[in-house]
Amino acid sequence: MRAQSSAFLRKPQSRENSGLEERRTRSICFPGDEADGPHFVMKPSGLLWKTRLLVARWSYRQRAALPKIRLGTPYGGWTIAPTLLNQNSVCYCFGAGEDISFDVQLASRFGAQVVVFDPTPRAQAHFQTAGRVIRREIECPFREKLCGEYNVDPGVLSRITFEPVGVWHEDTVLKFYAPRDPSAVSHSVLNLQRTSDFFEANVRCLRTLMAQFRHESLALVKLDIEGAEYKVLEYICRENIPIQTLCVEFDEYYNPLDGFWFQRVRDAIGRVLHNGYQLLHIDKHFNVTFVSQGSA
Repeated sequence: MRAQSSAFLRKPQSRENSGLEERRTRSICFPGDEADGPHFVMKPSGLLWKTRLLVARWSYRQRAALPKIRLGTPYGGWTIAPTLLNQNSVCYCFGAGEDISFDVQLASRFGAQVVVFDPTPRAQAHFQTAGRVIRREIECPFREKLCGEYNVDPGVLSRITFEPVGVWHEDTVLKFYAPRDPSAVSHSVLNLQRTSDFFEANVRCLRTLMAQFRHESLALVKLDIEGAEYKVLEYICRENIPIQTLCVEFDEYYNPLDGFWFQRVRDAIGRVLHNGYQLLHIDKHFNVTFVSQGSA
């Protein structure tokens, strides 16, 4: 389905009647790109923008006709089509943070083979601690709902692998910038929160990772990668990576880089839809689940 254009999504032309604020910013610049010069961005006020988001969300009316369930906690979970997963499924989950409830449930409920990717040191530590919880070696130190999701058969761990690398459109080393809140775990190659602290880590493209694990196709890919989703989605579409279900969090909803952030989200959704996918689910925070058209 083509992402529908709407008067609600066009940038207003008049400041007097639109409730806009004007601020100087830079256009979005990915690692390895040349930065554009500064320009003015017309950014809608909060109430007007929330109204546009609501209308835009409902503009994606056509949905895949498949049953849906939600796996994982309210924070780390996703809505998927259960009929598309089984014990032969291979799932790549990029972005673990400190909640792998969705990843664990993919392996527990469907018997899927799950590979979890995250170069963040705290994410690696959480994965190790979650493993000890699942094996009943320690009492669960996490919040109650997360502990409930980790209360699974310890044998599930044989179907989950952790790799401390990130995903990108090429194989390289990138800087991962810290969040403003030191208690938060998610780092961003796009530096969504405009901080100066970072660590460097290896990133790989999907073709490289699939060759490493000898996978020819993927049942599900989760992208919770703090702004890197734009480049990775472009790569997936350009390379025609065979993926049955795509779960994508568009992180600029929480930390927009400029007033054109929703145009980027809308363009990315449209690109995926034009590349042979249908929308299965979209929530109020623009966490989107796509399924390939042959699955619906």
